[in-house]
Amino acid sequence: MNSCCDTSVTTCTAVNAYQQGCVEALKDFLERSVKIIGIIAIVFAVVEVSIDKYFYLPNEVFPDQFHILVSQISP
Repeated sequence: MNSCCDTSVTTCTAVNAYQQGCVEALKDFLERSVKIIGIIAIVFAVVEVSIDKYFYLPNEVFPDQFHILVSQISP
């Protein structure tokens, strides 16, 4: 099968071949999707900051004190 045509086409000709190249298709996809990509990046950043803020365990915690610290964090 030729990569110039859709997989549903049995015979690839100039008429049913893709009219747009890979670089242009990727550029168009990124331009259409930039908002959702930005929103996803912001959500990941907020989740990371929240995890660091609320679940940070200091380096000074000793194993025998860990259960006390965890019981204070858990609701």
